[in-house]
Amino acid sequence: MVAPDYLQVLVLAAVAIALIIVTIEVVARIVRPHAPNPNKYETYECGERTIGSTGVKIGVQYYLYALVFIIFDVEAVMLFPWAVSFKEFDGVLGLGTIIFAEVFMFVGILLIGLVYAWKRGVLEWQEM
Repeated sequence: MVAPDYLQVLVLAAVAIALIIVTIEVVARIVRPHAPNPNKYETYECGERTIGSTGVKIGVQYYLYALVFIIFDVEAVMLFPWAVSFKEFDGVLGLGTIIFAEVFMFVGILLIGLVYAWKRGVLEWQEM
């Protein structure tokens, strides 16, 4: 059970939060514009008039290409420190072999993912 001293603090905090929420709602209703403007619902195209439909959908291919690029870009960023510091660990208690095996598994898993994406046709561009 909550101690009576803490109960008073909790009630005060609840009242304060409720008062803040009510104040924000009241001020928002007073300040906001009451007559919506049709220009408000138009798509903004960098100051130019909109040509054609504004509801153009972008194909998922762009996102797949970007995702594959980011994965292999991050791989290159992660391999760079390993390549720079590998020589230091090569002679220390066989750590070079262990580190090489870990990096080999890392690259292998990414290559398996690349082959999978290639077989699924993710890397083939299709006209929309």
